[in-house]
Amino acid sequence: MIMRNEILIFEHANDLMKAYIAEHGDWTVDRTAYNEAVRQAAYDAGKRRMVPIFLTTATTAVGVVPMIIAQSSFWMPVGVTIFAGGIGSLIMVVTMLPVVYWKVSMK
Repeated sequence: MIMRNEILIFEHANDLMKAYIAEHGDWTVDRTAYNEAVRQAAYDAGKRRMVPIFLTTATTAVGVVPMIIAQSSFWMPVGVTIFAGGIGSLIMVVTMLPVVYWKVSMK
């Protein structure tokens, strides 16, 4: 689920950049405008996928709460791992991936 979200953010940003290049040319034409377009594409991709990522993560986190409450020696650690991993990945994917895409794609 987490990898699928990362791929969708990256793919949407690439599609936006392809549309920008088709309309304005690549970075050799105007480097500043290209870098701004990369920043905007990363922002739009993160913004577009933020709600679906949040909803799937929240659903998963709430779904494992009974496993945590059960206090079973096996299911409680599994539930805590899924809960913490989902919340941690939500923060990382929504905040860090667009910034990394922006920084790596700048010319």
